[in-house]
Amino acid sequence: MPLLINIVVAALIALAAYADGYRSGAARTRADWTDERAKLEQAHADALADALSKTQAREQALAEVDKKLMEERADAQTEINRLRADLRAGTRRLSVAFAAAGSVPGAAASPGSGDAAARAELHPAAADDLVGLAADADDVTRQLAACQAVIAADRSTE
Repeated sequence: MPLLINIVVAALIALAAYADGYRSGAARTRADWTDERAKLEQAHADALADALSKTQAREQALAEVDKKLMEERADAQTEINRLRADLRAGTRRLSVAFAAAGSVPGAAASPGSGDAAARAELHPAAADDLVGLAADADDVTRQLAACQAVIAADRSTE
């Protein structure tokens, strides 16, 4: 009988040790999982912060490009309006050079003229149209430069 009691006591001790080991192993596994989850959450938070920072940098760069484009457009429009007003008032005139059909070959230019080519003034309406076309072309150039600035800003914030 003492042998049976010793075996039962030994079995109970072994069972208690197994249960304690199981419980501590489960606790350790839970702690490992908690640590891993905390690391993943921190990595996720860092990635979100990085993405937000990049987004804000891109937005700032786009805002600067837009501001510059709007300022350039306003300055150009002011200059165009001034030129058109001068053309209408007659204080400025647009002219084009042309080859005179009746010009004498080999004739020397008169002594005070710096340009021997004949010139013809444009009609004010034609001059206004020409200024409008030049303004449109300049605006397209500004828009293209703004597009290139957007691409450059996007590449620099990657």
